[in-house]
Amino acid sequence: MNNPSPLVSLRFRPDEIAIPSNEPFKNDKLDREPFVNAATDLLKAIQEPFVIALNAPWGSGKSTTFKLLESKLQTENIISIGFNAWEVDYSTDPLVPLVATMHERLLEIKGYGQSITPEKIERFKNLGGAIVKHGAIAAMKVATAGLFDGAAFADEIAKTAEKASEDLTGDVIDAFKREKDASQKFRELLKQITDYVRVQTEDGKTPPPVVLLIDELDRCRPTFAVAMLERIKHFFSVPGLVFVLALDIEQLKASTRKVYSIDMDAAEYLRRFIDLELRLPRSDIARMADGMLTNCGADEYFLSRREYSELREDRNWIVKVIKSLSKNFELSPRTVQRMISRLMLVLRQTPSNHYLDPILVVFMIFLRMRDEDALRGLVYGRISARAVMESVANINPRGKEFCDSHIGRLIEGHLIFAQKSGPGREHTEEFIKMFNEISPADMTSESMKVRDIHSYYSRVNSTYFSRGGIDLISIDARINLISSDFSDKD
Repeated sequence: MNNPSPLVSLRFRPDEIAIPSNEPFKNDKLDREPFVNAATDLLKAIQEPFVIALNAPWGSGKSTTFKLLESKLQTENIISIGFNAWEVDYSTDPLVPLVATMHERLLEIKGYGQSITPEKIERFKNLGGAIVKHGAIAAMKVATAGLFDGAAFADEIAKTAEKASEDLTGDVIDAFKREKDASQKFRELLKQITDYVRVQTEDGKTPPPVVLLIDELDRCRPTFAVAMLERIKHFFSVPGLVFVLALDIEQLKASTRKVYSIDMDAAEYLRRFIDLELRLPRSDIARMADGMLTNCGADEYFLSRREYSELREDRNWIVKVIKSLSKNFELSPRTVQRMISRLMLVLRQTPSNHYLDPILVVFMIFLRMRDEDALRGLVYGRISARAVMESVANINPRGKEFCDSHIGRLIEGHLIFAQKSGPGREHTEEFIKMFNEISPADMTSESMKVRDIHSYYSRVNSTYFSRGGIDLISIDARINLISSDFSDKD
């Protein structure tokens, strides 16, 4: 294996998936089509004011699901407005960016975007400043500014907006709290606009609602996130307008407690604002990891290794180990993405005619993320392979299941073999001694476990006997981009 490595193009992060308008799910590696189709059917049937929470932990693929849903809604002729809350959470009041986003989108929907004159842009800027001063009513003026110019409907909307703002002086957001009918006037105006832009059906039936997709609410400042829910409830609760919020409900509960009180019933409070909670189904991690490898340009790399029989299964082992880790430790798509990014770093440093040791590389990348102290101790021989696996078993309730699985014991067998020829060789000697001292009649679960792990070790020892060993320090150096002669003596 002395041939030089071919030049390959490896990217450290997969591109965001392209979503063709006519085939939204063509490049979907998360298998979201059934969920998106069901959500679309649900949204088509809603006519009343409604708020849906799409609940999943951060990094679970909610944003990708939102993009797929937005594209699907477009194919169903349902108007949607996308809004990334995290990008604007520097605003004092979420009402301002929310209404501004609606204004921009409504211009696109009605086709007036190309006819905006400098005068209109100046008017928009001035009215944008008025939002901060005059709150919700001024915000509604911005939403209508330039949208219906030249039409009789525009005059009606403008007059309604002016009338709604009469006699409301000072801070209008506070005035809304004092004036019982002010929010109702705002909603009446919003309903007129919503009805105006909803797509009429050919058969004359009730048109589908306008859908607002609010992403990454759980990443916002607690005060902003809670204020967003309150603004939606008090100012945007009109028929034909449906909100879908992508969030981690547990994170949002924590934000609510931080704003109000640590002792409050956050779940009950949030029920006032959310009508229906949908849980995002877990992705097929193996399929997703395989797609990420392709997206990062790894196919050419692995193809160049196929002439060497010992290296042909490297890619398959990467996917298998990631799948097993994901199943037992509930790795999110974003966590897997970070693992793939660091794997790309390793591939860049591993010529195509050199051993990659994919089983240990993936496991050590995972260990680096979850228990770096255990990784350091393993690499420099301070702790045994068994101690490392015991640490992994305690990461979560299913950790022991992973360690006792085929993949888990195969990893332990690799680690015992690696320590045999490097730092920590005394740990391998202790393990072999323990195995040799087990009597044939000893059928306790611990003894049977040791026998099983020893069989994996023997298999690895037989397979890699000609190599002489596996260098954990070298693997660690590639994972962390450090010099291979780096020592950890402290």
